[in-house]
Amino acid sequence: MTQISNILGFSNEIIHRHLKKLINENKIYKVGSPPKVYYFPVVEVKKNIISIKREDSEFLLNNFLEFTPDGQILY
Repeated sequence: MTQISNILGFSNEIIHRHLKKLINENKIYKVGSPPKVYYFPVVEVKKNIISIKREDSEFLLNNFLEFTPDGQILY
């Protein structure tokens, strides 16, 4: 917290108050205990799930190759 205070020019009390508020709002989370404390943003993973028609799915499977993340072809 002292590093944040020095960089931003605010008191430790103000920084502590705002960090606590951000933690309560689930915007950041805290790891460790004093004197070694780290703050990280909370990241939400959102997946968009779409549905496609069966005929479109068959067209894609018959006319395009599918790859794994490491570049291997799926048959």
